[in-house]
Amino acid sequence: SARGRPLLVLPAGRTSGLPHPSEQTQGASTMAADVAALLASYARLGLFKHISTVCSEVIAKRGNDPVIVLWSAFGSAMEGNAAAAIRQADTLRTKRQVALASLVCLEAFHRRASMVDRAALESVNSDMRSAEREASPKQLALAATFAVHLRQWDRALGLADAAVTAAGDDPDCLTANGWAELGSGGAEAAEAALALLDRAIASVEAAAGAGSGAVDARMGKAVALRSLGRHSEALDALNDVVAVNRWMLPAIAERGRLHARQGDWEGVGEASAALLASDPLDVEGQMLACLKALAGDGDAASASMSMRQLLAAVAKHEPGNASLILHYARPLARLAGDSRPVLDAALKLTRSAMEADPRNAQALAETGSIQAQLGDLDAATESFTAAARLDDTCVEAVAGLIWCQLAAGRWEDAGAQLEMFGMVQETVGRSAHMALLDAIVAWRRSADPYAHVAYLAEARTIHAREWRKARADPSVSVYEALTALDPTLMLRIARELLIHARSSDGSGGDDGAADGGGGAEGDEEAAAEAASGAGSDASIRRAASVGLAILKEVASVAPGMSEARLLLARAHLRAGNADEASRALVDVLAADSGNAPAHLLMAQVALAQGLRHLPTAKASLEQALAHNLRAHASPVYQLVAARVAYAERKYADAARAAQLAIKALGAGAGAGSASGGGGAAAGGRSGGGRPRGTAEGALATVSAGPMGDLTDSDRVRLYVLLAESHTARDQLKEATAVIDDATSIFAGTPEEVDVLIAHARLTLAKGSAEAAVRMLGGVPTDSPAFGRAQRVKADILLKHRRDRRAFIQCFREVVERRPTTAARVALSEAYMRISMPEEAVAALQDALDDAPDDGALVRRMGRALVRMHDFDRAARYYDEALRRLEAGSAGSATSLDAGLIA
Repeated sequence: SARGRPLLVLPAGRTSGLPHPSEQTQGASTMAADVAALLASYARLGLFKHISTVCSEVIAKRGNDPVIVLWSAFGSAMEGNAAAAIRQADTLRTKRQVALASLVCLEAFHRRASMVDRAALESVNSDMRSAEREASPKQLALAATFAVHLRQWDRALGLADAAVTAAGDDPDCLTANGWAELGSGGAEAAEAALALLDRAIASVEAAAGAGSGAVDARMGKAVALRSLGRHSEALDALNDVVAVNRWMLPAIAERGRLHARQGDWEGVGEASAALLASDPLDVEGQMLACLKALAGDGDAASASMSMRQLLAAVAKHEPGNASLILHYARPLARLAGDSRPVLDAALKLTRSAMEADPRNAQALAETGSIQAQLGDLDAATESFTAAARLDDTCVEAVAGLIWCQLAAGRWEDAGAQLEMFGMVQETVGRSAHMALLDAIVAWRRSADPYAHVAYLAEARTIHAREWRKARADPSVSVYEALTALDPTLMLRIARELLIHARSSDGSGGDDGAADGGGGAEGDEEAAAEAASGAGSDASIRRAASVGLAILKEVASVAPGMSEARLLLARAHLRAGNADEASRALVDVLAADSGNAPAHLLMAQVALAQGLRHLPTAKASLEQALAHNLRAHASPVYQLVAARVAYAERKYADAARAAQLAIKALGAGAGAGSASGGGGAAAGGRSGGGRPRGTAEGALATVSAGPMGDLTDSDRVRLYVLLAESHTARDQLKEATAVIDDATSIFAGTPEEVDVLIAHARLTLAKGSAEAAVRMLGGVPTDSPAFGRAQRVKADILLKHRRDRRAFIQCFREVVERRPTTAARVALSEAYMRISMPEEAVAALQDALDDAPDDGALVRRMGRALVRMHDFDRAARYYDEALRRLEAGSAGSATSLDAGLIA
């Protein structure tokens, strides 16, 4: 090869053994079949320059074989040189062996030309009809093969069927028919293809011996088996190809792709290593290395380095192949998350595609998407605008432009654009991206939670349908499937859904945010219900569990995507599942111990687990700062620092940290008022309940800061924390000013109840217990904060009125309204607090009826019985519980034993 090593080589380190196909000595027909199989595999991989290079090598050694010349023309056409391809293929129209195949190709080449020669195209079509009538079975099969690679499925199937009908068990005809069936899609077609390809393999083996030849049929068999979900058999088929034909590197590439489909990242790494051993700049080897680093390992540094190597490999072996570059860049960009080095490397790939094909609207739109992810909205807008000029139906370009408007807080402009593009969508079809944009506008411009959730449900339904379709189509590569999965889009949908999650208060908070969801299937059911237009409170409550299910799906497909695991941990934490959140963070930190946002979130998890975990929270906070000194300027860092200081009763430090966080959010007035001034915080919410829309904060739920984003619940917590820090220092005037600011900022939002509870506590601090009780009694029973309000109210009633009956009634009301396990446990604890152990045990028994295998509840019950001095009953209870949990984990039994000893 003029560009470096020949593409037809033995694996590195082999100086003897099986030669590559152009040097075969057992017969020209075998050599031709093997070369054709190699070229067909390169075509399926999109490696069109490889095809041209191999053809040049074979022609130099064997002369102008018409089939190889036609393959060379095909490679030129797919590289974008239609004129050269037409000239080359036109010389083959009189060659009987390839006449029909050349005409099939010529028709496609003419349609690819910048100026279509209608007369020439008409002549080709006329000759094709007569050539098809006169073609032999092998000529029909060859024509079908090229029709497959040109994705002319109906034509391919018709030609291949005719070939098999005429020739019976001819292996070439059977192989062509098998591949044509695969292009039809569906399980039935895959079964038919498998039967045809098995017949082709058997026919070759009958003539040449077991394991011999039929390389292309064996490759097809692997695809058919993969389509049918029989992955281990598909791997066996590919291993058989590689074992006998060591030159068949595309089989190793296909093996790596199959491992990627299965989520077997070790297998992906092995395939990549095998390819890179043959050539350090093997394009598929480098692409598989990128995929493993991103999706499997979560190693951004290795991924960005492999992406630079990938760019060098493409420049060497596939220069000017814009479609291949985009084929690689698109899934990598969608797996990049918020990693700037990876996004920068992906941007270089798409710019390389733009250089290769300046009029490629998809390349421009993809470039704009990455620029937007990097926060360069001006450059992104330019790229999207240029893409839309080239193709006004390019959904990615229009969606990108609207996204940039939303990111800049231009709600009205974005809404107008969406309405205008609505008519176009009737023609090109509705996309998940457009549904997501409609959702964002509905929430931020109109503060309509029902429309917000309904549009998000529509986005999820459309996305799930496209994802299933991509997975089921055998002609869709794993890279295209990952592009259809689009983890970045899924995370955006999940973030928006999680807006409606309310933080668990431990006493029957929002059940919709409960862990588990329904998986992909259950989540689609909920999405379909919401999309049907049923605007209900149930759909709002269900939104959080759907968001959680989406995050679990992303984490299962791309476990190395730390952004997904971080968001999953945040969702678990908000749902009150601190242990699940901790497990997700352990995975993130195992892959990257220097992940500062993960350390920061781990500090929040530790705080949620109680005061005994305060040292862990402090250590995690220190780790976050050690790994990223800029963390100190983050509102999230200051919020956590304020919570740690408050827990340590360092109220001055807590107030200072809360003020810094509010100031970092752009809430200058609010910070000032904390010191005695007044005015609403500029960065908060207006009375209408929607954001004021700064360029940075407009899409806060979508574009998280470097240390993570703050939810509205976090924002209100800052104000409450600041007010309570002032109250603890008897600075009641300052505390009142903060509460007044918060009341103005969060009026009309779900968070106003949190402010009301804080106001009640402040009122109590001022000595007015009755006024505080009245305030708390005004919290609606359907509010997610109802349980928390009742707890505060109960505490006041017990401490200031000494009213035990009213105290217990608060907890009973919570159970009546929301009979959750957490609410029953809270009621039990309340009974224990006023020395009513029998009633406490009864409440705990109700909780255990809901969750009989909950080891923590079992221990709690045992301790309650011990406190009643009912030791015999406690022993019997533990004995029964141990037997019941015997089939469970050893850890559960051990913890029960520990409870009994205690």
